[in-house]
Amino acid sequence: CRRIWSSSPVKWPMFSHSVSFSILLFFLATKSLPILHWVFEQVISTLASSMLRAAFIFTGVLSLLHQTGALRRYALHFAENELSKIMNGTLVTLSDIEVDIWRGRVIARDMIIHNKDRAEWDWESPCLARVGRIEATVNFASLIEVPHYGPVLNHTFKDVYTALVEDVQVFIEKRRNIFNFHLLDPTLDIPDASLVMEAYWERKWGRTRSLTLDDAQSDDDNSVRLSKSMSLDHGDYRP
Repeated sequence: CRRIWSSSPVKWPMFSHSVSFSILLFFLATKSLPILHWVFEQVISTLASSMLRAAFIFTGVLSLLHQTGALRRYALHFAENELSKIMNGTLVTLSDIEVDIWRGRVIARDMIIHNKDRAEWDWESPCLARVGRIEATVNFASLIEVPHYGPVLNHTFKDVYTALVEDVQVFIEKRRNIFNFHLLDPTLDIPDASLVMEAYWERKWGRTRSLTLDDAQSDDDNSVRLSKSMSLDHGDYRP
């Protein structure tokens, strides 16, 4: 059967939706149909008042959240969670964050990237890196993801236009052939921590034991040389 609502040419153009809609707009503009004109005005008036009321309510709620600090805490929580997802679930903390929605600018201070699985890998430092200040210009629509839906407006990539990083400290540690920053990459095949640490401590204890034995042997040799020199001084030494 032929589709009524189609953009392709039809046999009777008078009954196509484009022509019908144009005729309807003409009657409404010239007030040739008073009833339709009154209904159209009522719909537009109701829609405009509803949108204006919603804008006032949204602005009031946003101002209240900003004054109470709830908006700042939500921004901190959201930024920490997103950074943790990027870094393979590593704990990331921020002390302060400033967000300028209209300009798309974000300023984060005192970002600390904690060492992942510190107890299992026996990392000496509690954190892997500390960044004093980060200033970035981003597209917020590409960063926000709705649960069970995905990115807003179907953005494929996260748009970050500029980034300024200041006051960076990095603490790199190694266990056998595993560095602490390797745990931030989910694509790497990291061996089990217990196996790596067992080999690490076995090698470290073995080296420490050999160093201890060498020190003891050198101490014995030094004591023998010292006793011989003392005997020579007193003239009692006989080979």
